[in-house]
Amino acid sequence: MSKLYMKREKNKEFFDACEKIRSDAKRYLSTEEIAAMAEQTECSSFFMSECHIKRIIWEINTDRHSHSKFNNIIEKHNEIYNRYKILLFGNGDKPLSWYARKINKQPAPRFYLDKRYATILYYKLMTRKR
Repeated sequence: MSKLYMKREKNKEFFDACEKIRSDAKRYLSTEEIAAMAEQTECSSFFMSECHIKRIIWEINTDRHSHSKFNNIIEKHNEIYNRYKILLFGNGDKPLSWYARKINKQPAPRFYLDKRYATILYYKLMTRKR
């Protein structure tokens, strides 16, 4: 799956989550509040290629992983690695590509967007939908 396709899918899913929160709200919510709440919702995947997931696992396993300066990226990589460890414990020794494929098909607990970026992204997506 191409990067551009994954970005479009992630943006669409994020916008849909924002719009659902906005429509379900019983009170006024600012765009920032809507984006922050939507960022914390479960999404269909990590929106990363199997190759990228495989590389993250390999880097962490071989102590070559350079940590990001962004907490949301660190949290996403940690979640991916924790899922790898769970699969490894339950399935034994398989190629990294097998684990990456399994993780790629699992839903992610959240979108892993920076709070400020989530707000900006929601503004951008709102203006495109008009």
